[in-house]
Amino acid sequence: MKRLVLCCDGSFQNLESYPTNVVKIAQATQHRDEAGVAQIVYYDAGVGSGFFLSGVFGWGLETNIHEAYQFLCLNYAPGDEIYCFGFSRGAYTVRSLVGLIHYAGLLPRKYIQHVGQAYQLYREVKKNPETIAEFRKKYKTLSVPITLLACWDTVGRLGVPEVIPWLPFDRWANRKYRFHNTTLSPLVENALHAVAIDERHRNFVVTPMERLPDHPRQRLRQVWFPGDHMSVGGGSYHRRRLSDVSLLWMIETIQEWNLGLSFSFDDMAGGLDPDFTTAIPDDIPFMFEIGGRTVREMVGSFEDIHISAKRRWQQQSDYRPPNLEPFRTELEQWHPIAQFG
Repeated sequence: MKRLVLCCDGSFQNLESYPTNVVKIAQATQHRDEAGVAQIVYYDAGVGSGFFLSGVFGWGLETNIHEAYQFLCLNYAPGDEIYCFGFSRGAYTVRSLVGLIHYAGLLPRKYIQHVGQAYQLYREVKKNPETIAEFRKKYKTLSVPITLLACWDTVGRLGVPEVIPWLPFDRWANRKYRFHNTTLSPLVENALHAVAIDERHRNFVVTPMERLPDHPRQRLRQVWFPGDHMSVGGGSYHRRRLSDVSLLWMIETIQEWNLGLSFSFDDMAGGLDPDFTTAIPDDIPFMFEIGGRTVREMVGSFEDIHISAKRRWQQQSDYRPPNLEPFRTELEQWHPIAQFG
């Protein structure tokens, strides 16, 4: 048995950028755990890391999904565990990858030349469900469990922001990605989603996760954190102590759930130094300002607000996000039973 750890980054992010939480997970994952189980990391730079317009319009998402799927085809063996981490559009990539595996299955190595066909069938699954069933039977595709799907702030309508919502070209450029099914599939055993409370840019609408109602053993924690998009997912030096808050939560939950992944903080760039009181910069590039601003709608209950956001509300009188107003009474009456930061 081995662990396959897929790490898919956000737009414009790569290993030369200030590390996102996805990069830090990739760095911290040890080659083997204490029992000698191999942990193999796959890292995929975000769309637009080599070309600006690719990051703006999401071009390259299909390639990223293809390549992650191919990695699993070549490396997976029955009994292996699969862990998928993603930030922003990288979160969309891994969620779509899981959807592809759910519908088309995972091709055995000897049939890897049919990856493109599997992907095309996934795009058209609602039109031709019989065809994909024939494909699975013909190529003996595998139904593989996903031990963990872990994401930071999946953004946009199915992951792709409409950068210029009133521009027809923008809608045309993004329509090809709308087929993806990003709800949790029955293959997912455990899911984590860290979401930004204070992201205001209209083109960064969050795509929440929903647990399947007929799968009670499927675990999902979707938790809201103080800060904007990069304050949760990382990739910004000035936000690093805020993004470390959600990273620490992610790692601690993995350990609490006994999912087996072994990490070494010594190999993580900058280590971990969380501080929920860190200022939230307002320095999003102009291109993403064009779509205007809005307030994210909170999905979930008071328990889904992270302790760092609750403490920030109580300790900083100027921290009053409009989307937390429905919880004002609970926030003001809340008393922490855990220490943080």
